[in-house]
Amino acid sequence: MTQAGVTRSGKGVGVIHAPGLSHDKGSHVMSAGSSAAPSIATAPSDLRVDGRTAGGSAGRLIVEPSGRHPRLSWIVPLLRNGQEQRGWEVRMTPRAGHGAVTTLTGEGADPFTSAAELRERSTHDWSVRVRDEHEVWSEWSEPSMIQTGPFEYGHWNARWVSQPALETRRVVFTLGAAILSAHVRVAAQGLVRVEMNGAPVNADATDPSRTDIVRALYRCYDVTDLVRTGNNEWDITLAGGDWGRDGRDPRVLAELVVVTADGRSLAWSPVDATLAAPSEVVIAEPFYRERHDSTAVRTFMPITTPTEVTAEDHPGSAGLAPTSVRADDTEPIRNVIPLTPMEIGRSAGARVFDVGINIAGRTELVVRSPGATGTIRLVHGEHLDGNGRVDTTSLTLPTDSDRVRQALEFVLTGEAGQICTPWFSYHGFRYVEVEGLDDSVELGVTTWTHHTDLRRTTAVDCDSELIDRLLQRAERTLLNNVHGIPEDCPTREQAGWTGDTASVTEMEFSLFDMQAFFRKWLGDLRTSQLESGAIPAISPRHSDHDTDPDPVWGAALQRVLIGHWHHYGDRAVVDATLPSLRRWADYQLSCRGVDGVISESPISYGHDWLALQQTPPRLHHTNATIDCLEVLAELEDVVGHAGAALLRRAQAVELRQAGLAAFHDPETGAFGNGSQGSLAIGIESGMLTGDVATAALDALARDIHDRGDRVCSGFATTRTVVRALARGGRSDVIMAALGQPSEPGIGAMLDHGPGTFWECWWIDPNNTGTGSLDHVGLGGPFASWALQTLAGVRPTAAGYARFEVAPTFVTGIDRLRLTTTTIRGTVSVAWERRGTRLQTKIEVPVGAEADVVVGGRPPMSFGAGRYEFETDVPETEGRQGVARPEDGAAALSVLGQYRSAAPVAADETGGATWLGAAVRAGAISGTDVVIEVLPDGIACMPIPHEQLSGPVVRVISTDQTGDHAPRVRVELDDAQDLTDAHFVWAMVDLCLENTHRPIELVLQLFAADGTSTSTSGRVWPAGWNRVALDLRDWPGKSAVVAAEVGIAFVGENSTAAQHPPAFQLGELGFSTARRTW
Repeated sequence: MTQAGVTRSGKGVGVIHAPGLSHDKGSHVMSAGSSAAPSIATAPSDLRVDGRTAGGSAGRLIVEPSGRHPRLSWIVPLLRNGQEQRGWEVRMTPRAGHGAVTTLTGEGADPFTSAAELRERSTHDWSVRVRDEHEVWSEWSEPSMIQTGPFEYGHWNARWVSQPALETRRVVFTLGAAILSAHVRVAAQGLVRVEMNGAPVNADATDPSRTDIVRALYRCYDVTDLVRTGNNEWDITLAGGDWGRDGRDPRVLAELVVVTADGRSLAWSPVDATLAAPSEVVIAEPFYRERHDSTAVRTFMPITTPTEVTAEDHPGSAGLAPTSVRADDTEPIRNVIPLTPMEIGRSAGARVFDVGINIAGRTELVVRSPGATGTIRLVHGEHLDGNGRVDTTSLTLPTDSDRVRQALEFVLTGEAGQICTPWFSYHGFRYVEVEGLDDSVELGVTTWTHHTDLRRTTAVDCDSELIDRLLQRAERTLLNNVHGIPEDCPTREQAGWTGDTASVTEMEFSLFDMQAFFRKWLGDLRTSQLESGAIPAISPRHSDHDTDPDPVWGAALQRVLIGHWHHYGDRAVVDATLPSLRRWADYQLSCRGVDGVISESPISYGHDWLALQQTPPRLHHTNATIDCLEVLAELEDVVGHAGAALLRRAQAVELRQAGLAAFHDPETGAFGNGSQGSLAIGIESGMLTGDVATAALDALARDIHDRGDRVCSGFATTRTVVRALARGGRSDVIMAALGQPSEPGIGAMLDHGPGTFWECWWIDPNNTGTGSLDHVGLGGPFASWALQTLAGVRPTAAGYARFEVAPTFVTGIDRLRLTTTTIRGTVSVAWERRGTRLQTKIEVPVGAEADVVVGGRPPMSFGAGRYEFETDVPETEGRQGVARPEDGAAALSVLGQYRSAAPVAADETGGATWLGAAVRAGAISGTDVVIEVLPDGIACMPIPHEQLSGPVVRVISTDQTGDHAPRVRVELDDAQDLTDAHFVWAMVDLCLENTHRPIELVLQLFAADGTSTSTSGRVWPAGWNRVALDLRDWPGKSAVVAAEVGIAFVGENSTAAQHPPAFQLGELGFSTARRTW
């Protein structure tokens, strides 16, 4: 690395003599200001506590720190090149004269520190000043407030109580003195709405943030203006939300603390409730319906003492409440942006409105005309049917039995001005249909976006409409899927599936301030972790049930943790999470099979979830574990455990070597099954190196091109495909995929649709289970590429102490500017091609260092300042002049209607003709089974996956006891000489009504000499499973006459209701190549 030296030139503009920038080619770098400029003592700005500004961002909300030593941070304004922060001083002043002023001092460039220990229920003002490279102190910053609440459960003025859902409990109290302050703190297991003297306190919010059953988070609201001298009424209404799915009553822990002018501090809690009445919400069924009846008379009646819930430090089940209750210092979940939808159609009693874009939100309807009575229903969805009505089919599950989802119902009062909006639910939608009103009734309709109010930190401006649309969709889709946790979608499940975040972590950190949000979710991952060390696929958990762990889904843990470290440098987060990461790594290593790769994981969510091509789970599980070990090694170095870091790197090397041996055939060049995901895994993981990796990259790029410029991977490997292309210098392939507008593909998501990324690569309004148009997992990796590769900005050390500037140049983009607000200040990169010259400008904040790579020249290092570069235009990435197929759709896999262009896997060289020949000859038989031949194959739903071309043989047991595991025997035309074959394989699918008993696949061969050989294989859901039998030294392989394929039971019999065991056989054949998956 070379450090640019600065000399004075002209009026404050320095010429940077940078090694690696050849002046005989006219290259030079200029600074926007001189490093010799006099020191200017400007005060720090943007003071934050635990990443949040004082008072939060939503009216009454007060953001209190979750611990006694919150993290304080600030930004030093950039005034000149070479500017430094060499020291700092923090002053903490208690309000009302309670306690002494505390002063903290420190040395170094980091603009953050931990606060002195704070007392419970205290308020401080804090400010900071810094010392620069000239030993000059800045002015003191403007003060910022820190208010604390209770840090221990025993210090609350309340206890956990249960309360029937949708019942309003009332606390009545009287105040005789003037009021100085009043605050409500409220935590819940369920959802909570608070009112004070009839005024809603958190009406536009979703409280609380969801978390694990072993802890709870509270919000604090300032209600000083709502509490009055005299009589007061404090109302609390709960709904079940996720918590209520198991039939439990919701719970609340809340306190109202009032400080009066005579110096008293008074407190009340729901334990003090003496009255109760039904709320206006009479039904609150998540995902389906919320019904309001404002016409019902609300009569508050006396109640007995509320039921307290036993609390424990670490509840072992949802039956107990947690004593771990901390302030929720994340951004509020609330109404954010109001939108006015357009009415696009009317029919008898129904009006349809179009928001114009998919949102996660709430609808607010105002009935402006008097006299409107009866019940109206609002239905929210992503599609319209053939009659122009809202259709929620794509948001349903197969078990919904044609139920409408995302409906609101309101019984009208007849009064003009009635406002109809949900209390508890939010929906994912573009269209809203209002049913039940006469045409004469005048309405006002507003739709609010409703999500965690994340602050966007990054803006990108370039001359490519494709990139603009890509990042617009990335922003909207991400915001639609953050509601206290990162979700899969805002419609069908609203669950914390970890796989979506694992796919798009880099995008999330690059676009938004995720400091508090991900600090909280890392806590959820830690508390959700199983005793085995496994990370369940959904976090947090709200019940006693855990989802099985998948290494790719659980990769969210390491990726969020390392991203948090690089972006914010919070050592406390690393220290808290590192033990969980170690256990997670060890758990994955315990899933190694006899061949040394990760083949024994409990589950794989699809063979690359919703991919157009399958990729064997063993490959992406092994790749994810290597990724985990590499991150763990880096963080072990951070905490000073060099020996542990060496061990983890050695384990990663062992996995790479085992993967290379298991998945790669050096003779044929095959890697895995040859899918795009397989090739990318070989490249990204480091299993393939040198010329072999280059050949894999060429094959990957060629396959994408031959499929009509389509990336065909799924949730497990699309991130890997994009990263492999980017790191290999083939961003041209990514741009071509973005520009291909036909379904299926990422380009289709940019060309049409509702302005968000989709769950599948195509739109299917009739898909019940995977048809959401609001999933970030497939499109997000392309946005990550735009931010970290195309713009080229990526932090490489703690809290942006170092970052890389390495833009990528592709055909079609001549100008790009990225500006991002980091924890240290503004980072900006702008470049523009002008003829044969490239002009680049960068801004480096105080306390950071930029490693700049432009046009393939040696890296240069720059400290704080603003710099301008001028170089020759570098070559664009990729190979030009490659002919594009006229009809790319012909190159796609079968997912309903698309056939595969390459149905034969990379290691299958002998042919898969046995099944077809046996079908034609009628040579397939079985005992106690029904055999059905499907000549055109199958189309699996609701989880579509790559399909074989057919025929497919469906086999269902007729044994009424369910104890007979079905098999079929396939007689071969003639005895097959497999002397030169390495293995025989069968492809088996289980996507049909089936037994609940654990099963495995079986394959047995029979020889003319009467001998046989057999093997078994494990089952992965949602895809074709291959069971392969290595022939090795079996003497009968010279004359094979028949094969049997089927399933076998393993483990104990299930007592649950089940269907007869069944399977579908799609291929049977042999290969003369070495097996690579």
